This record gives sequence, C-alpha cells and structure tokens, in this order.
Amino acid sequence: MRNLLVVVICLQLYACGGGGISGAGTPEPTPDNTAPVITLIGDATMSLTVGDIFTDPGATATDNVDVTVNVSASGSVDTLTAGQYTITYTATDAADNTASADRTVTVEEPIPPADTTNPVITLLGSASMTIELGTAYEEPGATATDNIDGSVEVEIAGSVDDALGVYTVTYTATDSSFNTISVYRTVTVVEPMTNVKPLDSNKWHHQTVIPNGWGWFNGEVQHYTDRMDNSFVSGGTLKIVAKKEQYSNAGVTKQYTSARLNSKFAFTYGRVEVRAKMPTGFGTWPAIWMLGKNITERGAYWETQGFGTTSWPACGEIDIMEHWGSNQNSISSAMHTPSSYGGTINKGSQYISTATTAFHIYTLDWTAERMVFAVNGVEHYTYNPVEKNADTWPFDADQFLLLNVAIEGSIDPNFMESAMEVDYVRVYNTSGALIWSD
Repeated sequence: MRNLLVVVICLQLYACGGGGISGAGTPEPTPDNTAPVITLIGDATMSLTVGDIFTDPGATATDNVDVTVNVSASGSVDTLTAGQYTITYTATDAADNTASADRTVTVEEPIPPADTTNPVITLLGSASMTIELGTAYEEPGATATDNIDGSVEVEIAGSVDDALGVYTVTYTATDSSFNTISVYRTVTVVEPMTNVKPLDSNKWHHQTVIPNGWGWFNGEVQHYTDRMDNSFVSGGTLKIVAKKEQYSNAGVTKQYTSARLNSKFAFTYGRVEVRAKMPTGFGTWPAIWMLGKNITERGAYWETQGFGTTSWPACGEIDIMEHWGSNQNSISSAMHTPSSYGGTINKGSQYISTATTAFHIYTLDWTAERMVFAVNGVEHYTYNPVEKNADTWPFDADQFLLLNVAIEGSIDPNFMESAMEVDYVRVYNTSGALIWSD
C-alpha cells in the first residue's frame, strides 16, 4: 500500500511538469538605432549687420530612450566681416546614435540711408549780370558737388540774345539718386551807356521820400530812387526799372529799388495818352495814374511847391492803368474818392495778351461829366456818378501824372529786374490840342 502511494504521487508530479527543466531563456532587448532629435531655438537662418553682436540662441535634443541628451555647437560668426557662417549643433545618445543640425548666419554690410540731399550748385561769376547791347555773352559756367557722388555734371539751358531784354540761364545738376536742383542766372542786355541819358528834369520829379518814415503804402517793399539805374531814357523810350538789390535810404534798408515819377505839369480836363509796355514778374505792379495837385503827401512834387492842402482820398486818384504781375495781362483802371477807395468798387478792366511784350496806348478822356478809360481805343470802364460832389467827384481841379513800378510783398523770390518802357506821354485839352508831352 505504501509503495502504491509513492507511485501515484510521482505520476502526479510528472503530469504537472514538476521538477522538469524548461528549454526557453530570457528575451534579448531591442537595439537602439534611433538618433536623437535636435530642435533649434530660434530661426535656422539669421541675418546680421556688420558690427552687430551675435548671441547663439542654442538648441535642445530629445531621444526615444535616453532621458537627456547634450547638444554641442561648433562654428563661429565673425560679425566684423560680411559673409555667410554656419553653426553646427550635434547630439549623441547613449547608444552612440548621432544627429546634427545647422544654423546659417549671414552678416551683411550696412545699407546706407537713402540719399535725399540735392547737389549744391555754385555759379561761377555773378547770379545777375548786365551786358551792353552788341557785347557777346560769355557763359561763366557753374560747378556742382554732392555729399555722396562728389563732383556732379551741370547742364546749362537758356540763351542770351543780342537784343534788349532780361534773359535767364538755368543750371541743373542731378546726382546718382536722381536728386535734382536748379539755379538761375539773370542776364540783362541794356543800351550802351553812350546811348543812355537822364530824364528831362524840367518835366519830371523823382519822388523818393518815404512818406511814413519806414516804407510806402499798400505793403510795397521797394525804395524809389533818383538814380539812372532805375530810370533813364535810351533808344527813344523812358525806362522805369525795378531791380532786386539791397539799398538804404533815410536809415531804412530794403531789397528792391525802382522809380516813381511826378509830372511837373498839372491840368483839369482833357485826354491823356501813354504808349507803354509793361514789366514782367509775379509781384511787380506798374501804374500810370494821377493824383490831385493839392495832395498832402511827403515828397510829392506839388506838395514840395506848397500846394498840399488835402489828404488822400479827398484829393482824388485816377488810375489810368494798373497791371499786376500776379494777374498777367489784365489791365485795370479805377477811381478812388471819399465815397469808395482802397478796394474801390469803381473800376473796370480788360485782357491784353501782349501787355508785357508789345506797346499799347492807354488813354483817359476826362470831362466835367465823366471819365472814360480805354486801351488801343477799346473802352473798358466809364466813371460817371449820378451825383457829383466832394465825396464822388473831387475831379474839378488840377491833377498831375505819376509813372511808377512798385514791388509787392509777394514778389517772386527769383525776380531780378524788369522795366516799364514808355514811348510817349501826351496830354490834350478838351479841344484836342496838345498841351504837354514827353
């Protein structure tokens, strides 16, 4: 019985596999063949300017097996020398798997600021020249320099004819950035001095005294002078020349000169004829006009002769012709009386397309009833107030003639010189007889 029990127990052990030796061992680990992954901090391409400081942003690396992987960087950036540089980042894991990544750094020369500065032109010789008729004009030329390009070529445009007049020569320089500037030279061709003579002092008075101590009325900016530079006779015509020049009188310095003439003749009623050609230039203001012989204006001829008893506008003003360079070729006539003066409502005008290039005849017909204004026989204004009294008609007494070229405050800064040219001045009485002329 005891032996049978042992056998059974043994069978049970074998059936359960107890005490046997297994044939399967522990499995081998999978080899790590995966390289780390490198992540650049910042951009893979960077741009710097020569002189900048390069700070390496660095990189990080991760691995599928190792917890941390170190990253090393190699290469350098010379920020003082323009060029392209490479920084290489390398990471190696515990299984010697290696990865690398590159960052490209470009160092560029600084971009110069945009050139917005014009060249500088220097005229050789004066910006305002005067030559006599018959004298050949010799071009003095000009030079130009630029802050970037250095010397710049100067182009010259314009010509000076052998004819009386004012001519403009233009000098232009353009740099490599297309900045352009122009300057101008004014050349005035005048009568030879042997042909120039002064005005007839028996007929004309130069009014030069500043009436208010510092300047003339209406914002005019000129001095009136008695010099032949500003008024003279040549070639059979009177020239009243407005010029840009510094001039002092009575302790006052101004930048323009001209002439203002008073006739030493005064009359009541008749016809005035003036054949004249106007000056040019924005801000010029030539006039052919009349004032009461009795005006109390300092320096006016008849005031100096003791006739000044009445102030303006009670003395009356008759503007036969006014021409503003700011309204080229518009010829205006006006009346100034106590009833309307300054910006008077009593005025009329017409357009003369050649007012500054040709002579025209400007007329006033003055009677006890009316004033009629015309150019070349074409009427453009009649003054005939219904009620004639001291306020509307202070024109039953002597008036004298004035010729002048004023300069307004708005004068073109490039203006240099221009003249009103007068062929003749004639005064007729109401019967048509010539009673005064020049």
